[in-house]
Amino acid sequence: MCETVGAIRLTTPRGATRVPAERQGVLDVDEVLFGVLAENINSYLDKVIRAAPHSEDLRRVVAAWRALLDLHHPGGRRGRCTGCTESTHRKNTMCTVWRVANAFFIRPGD
Repeated sequence: MCETVGAIRLTTPRGATRVPAERQGVLDVDEVLFGVLAENINSYLDKVIRAAPHSEDLRRVVAAWRALLDLHHPGGRRGRCTGCTESTHRKNTMCTVWRVANAFFIRPGD
């Protein structure tokens, strides 16, 4: 069962084959939530760089995190992480790299 609210497509799993969201012109809830997560992590990394603009080591660490997150950006088959293999990626779960980034960089109240 699907219901479209604005530009967000709400779905309930029924085992039916889904058409990729880019062909439908609407976003799935997971895509919206991932967008919010990615935006918050990038905002946090930007704050870190602004807090210590002259630290070359800090710039390298932030650049490494950004590269790792880019490598693991969802978009592969079924919206899964493009950097993980099928055997390491459980069904309907966020990639481990993004879960770690979420735990490290997203704090309640920030």
